[in-house]
Amino acid sequence: MGLVLLITLHYAKNVLKVTAKKWDLDMITASDYTVTYDISKAEYDDFKREFNDPDDSPAIGFMKHLKSRFEELVSKKKHVLYETTDIVVANISFSFNNHEMIRLLSKRGTAIIYQDFTEKDKVERDIEILKDKKFDEMTRPNIAYITFETQEGYERAIKIRPGLIRTFKPAVEPTNIIWENSHFSLTHIIWRSVLVISAIVILLLLSFLLFFYLKIGLADTNRKYMNLNCESFNNNVGTADTKLRYAMIDYYDYYHSTTGTMMSGALQ
Repeated sequence: MGLVLLITLHYAKNVLKVTAKKWDLDMITASDYTVTYDISKAEYDDFKREFNDPDDSPAIGFMKHLKSRFEELVSKKKHVLYETTDIVVANISFSFNNHEMIRLLSKRGTAIIYQDFTEKDKVERDIEILKDKKFDEMTRPNIAYITFETQEGYERAIKIRPGLIRTFKPAVEPTNIIWENSHFSLTHIIWRSVLVISAIVILLLLSFLLFFYLKIGLADTNRKYMNLNCESFNNNVGTADTKLRYAMIDYYDYYHSTTGTMMSGALQ
């Protein structure tokens, strides 16, 4: 049962991948022009040390820095669809490692909805503690989603290997479900998958043991009480003494001998 379930899930997953690819080929979406770039802590910290613009925040300044840097880098690369030296980045969006703050804000909103102001005050204290403790970590962008104006920019970017601390990767569809869970690492996802599969296997094993135990009970019952047609038995066995004698033989066979089986069903 467990093997059938895993094969079914694997098949369904592959069918969904094929469907998603077909949909992606039929539709033009933001992901057709967008790549992702993992931002290292060292890279951002180096920029912050040199950043001194009072009119912009470090994140906005870093966004402008990446835009000009990537436009110059990609424009110099060999063409894929057509030749041009004018590759333009239309938009850059950052993903932040702020899932803990989002979770606390969600809890605060729930407390306000149910007018649980004691819980609201407690969550707000947790928010302040988290802000003081991890402000720099939460305000540091860790992934950049770079959207080009043309597909040529996208095609060149995903072929770039040297010249970057991290390479460009094709972006997934920018849904809230994906982007809000971008803080989960591959190791974390694999570990969760292992836990889920283990739970399924354990539950199926427990179900098997339960059915096996019930089946043993049913087999014991069937050995003791066979499927007997009483009317046919009464018609074919003559006197009551004969029935009694057969019943005594059945009793001995079932309770005192090693057979554990009633031969005639007379006892029943």
